[in-house]
Formats: sequence, structure tokens, C-alpha cells
Amino acid sequence: MENVQKLEPLDLLKMYGELSFEWSLDEDRIHWTGPVSRLISPDIPLVSGGSYHNLLSIEAFEIRMRAIDEARHHIDGVYVCQYALDLPHFEHTLVKEEGRLVFERGEPLYLKGSLRFLENSTSEKDQDQESVLRHSGYDALTGYPQKEVLYENLASLIEQTAYSGISGAYLAVCIDRLTYLNAKYGYDVLKDLLKGASERLRQEIRFNDAIGRTSSSSFGVVLQDCDRWGIIRTADRLTRVIESVPIATSAGNINLCLSAGGLVFPDHQLTAEVVMLKAEQFLFEAQANKGIGASWTPYGESVPAATPLNRAFTRRPL
Repeated sequence: MENVQKLEPLDLLKMYGELSFEWSLDEDRIHWTGPVSRLISPDIPLVSGGSYHNLLSIEAFEIRMRAIDEARHHIDGVYVCQYALDLPHFEHTLVKEEGRLVFERGEPLYLKGSLRFLENSTSEKDQDQESVLRHSGYDALTGYPQKEVLYENLASLIEQTAYSGISGAYLAVCIDRLTYLNAKYGYDVLKDLLKGASERLRQEIRFNDAIGRTSSSSFGVVLQDCDRWGIIRTADRLTRVIESVPIATSAGNINLCLSAGGLVFPDHQLTAEVVMLKAEQFLFEAQANKGIGASWTPYGESVPAATPLNRAFTRRPL
């Protein structure tokens, strides 16, 4: 028994082999068969589209969305794609996704498919090229800093607030129903929507705040001199600027909805990694609870966990 080793989540995933799912596109909710959240994302339940896309690099997101886009033009709606999932603790694993896109009267209803976990077989050259793309510092589509750059900005602000006592905040935001929009309009239109939304967000934040693209589906906002009510006002303001006016695309004007979750600091126990993780956790919990629409879940370590503020969210129709 002394030689028995504990299996890591990645080993368990490969032993499990295949996980089936049904993805409701209108509600952007995923129903899995198997212990997917415990193995892939123990901190954030993978029940919303945004929470799953948060595990995909921008390159992997594009691979997946283009495959679904092509399935729109097939009678059977079948698609197959292979990409990398980003797991906790900086692990990565290749997955093969096979599924079918189902329409009814011209509306995309759901995806039904499976994920198979593969042995990583990419060459060192491929990994080096992907590393260059990921760590170039700035996102090509939006021009935003990538997560690593925003992380340094956030870490610096956390250190400043610890000395000054002036609170700061971090807000994670996500455009809802990206898979539905991609299945209905195609990937080129989806890129237009992401670019248009990012430009609106950039115009709305203060000059001394920072915004970045933290994953394929999410953006992060570092807020200086911001308390718990300031983060609520910011989340509401960003929600309004995205939802108030449709975004113009080649497919016409399209309405978007935004979700958000945030965290106020300082606190001696908080690091930039913890702040980002908690904000994303609140974001995707809010997104899962409401299904669709816009919400915010600001939270501060000095606020008791049972206060209504922790669970506050608003819902706006499309």
C-alpha cells in the first residue's frame, strides 16, 4: 500500500475516457453525464457556456466556434474538433469534441455531444508557437492586454491598497450566450460582436482603471479607489452600455447581454490569483443562476457572507 499513488484529476479524466453533454443554446446551460466539475473545474461549476469557455484559450475557442459554424451548413449538423483545455494549476489536456447542432424552424436549439480526453501529442515546436501566441501580451481582436498583463496590474494595485488602506476592486464580465450567437450568425459575426462590445467597455471605464481579455469569453477590469458600492455602480454601468443599444454587424443589429462578478479588497489573505478566481466564481454562479440576462455579484472580504449584497443580481430580458 505504501507504493500506491494518488491519481491527479488529469489522470482520472483520461481513465474516465468520455463525458457526454447536452448544451441548451437559448439558456446557455450545459447538462453533463459524469463528474465533470469535480475533475475539470472544482472551484467553478461548469453549468454555463461562459464557465466552459473560460477554460479555453482564444485559439482553442476559435477552433471550437469555427467547427460549430461549419456545422450550421451541414444537413446533419455534425461537427468534430480537437483543442486544448486549460485546467487548474496550469495543466493542459487535449480533448476531442464530437457533437451535433440541432435546429428547429431556423433557430439553434442545442448541442449534443461528447468530450474525449486524449494524450497530449503536440510537438515542442507547436507548443512553443502556441506559447508565443498566448504570451504576446495583447489580444489581436480587441487590442486588450491578456490575462498575464492584467494580472501584474492587479497584483500591483493589491499591494498599493494594502499600504494605503484605500480599497480597490476587480470585476470579471462575460458576454452571455456566445455559442448561441455563433450557431445562429457564424464566427465572423461573433468576432464583430466581441470587438464591438470590447470597444464599448473600454470607453466606459475610467482613465486610471485597466481592462483586459482574460479568456476566450471573459474580460477583467481592475478598479482603483473603488469600494463595494463603486463596484456595483460600475457593473451596472457596464451592463447598460452593452445592453442599451444593439451592436451593428454584417448580419444586422444584434442585442447582447452581460454578466459580471466582482471582488473588493484589500485583505491580507488575498493575492491577485485568488481575486481573479473568486471574481470569476461569482460571475459564473450569477450567470448560471439567471440562465440569461445580466447580473452582478460584488463581494468584499469585510462584508459578512450572509448579506444580500453577496447574492444581488439583476435580470434584463433580451
